[in-house]
Amino acid sequence: MYSFLNKYGQTIAFVGGLLIVLLFFIIAATGVSGMGNPTREDLYGSGVFDLGLRAAQFLVIATLLLMIFFIIRSIVMNPKGSLPLIVGIVGILLLFLIFRGMASGEITAAMKKMVVTPGQGKFVSGGIWAATILFFGAIAAAVISEVRGLFK
Repeated sequence: MYSFLNKYGQTIAFVGGLLIVLLFFIIAATGVSGMGNPTREDLYGSGVFDLGLRAAQFLVIATLLLMIFFIIRSIVMNPKGSLPLIVGIVGILLLFLIFRGMASGEITAAMKKMVVTPGQGKFVSGGIWAATILFFGAIAAAVISEVRGLFK
């Protein structure tokens, strides 16, 4: 199975995605053309875009489940080799928890409009700060790696 997927996996994925896109296009085009000149509200109420939305949701959920399965499988089969992964995940969680704890929990006008609780606000703030630090850390690591490569 591994050799088959290694050889034909990308082709199968590409053809499958192409079929989903073509089927979505056909359904959406025929559904919209049958409406005449629809308004935005007509399009939102119709089900012509449901296949594309459901297919995207299914693919994202399937990808996440497969990713989690293979990460756990890798950790179980090779715990010593998975140590950098485990340390990285713990570091990211620790960073998130630190920033979540530092968040004020104040509710702004925009948060009131979206009915966000103080706990949810702290969660979002911690996630945004952790993502920002990781983003700039990745850029710094890439720059340092390239500069270091120049001198090797």
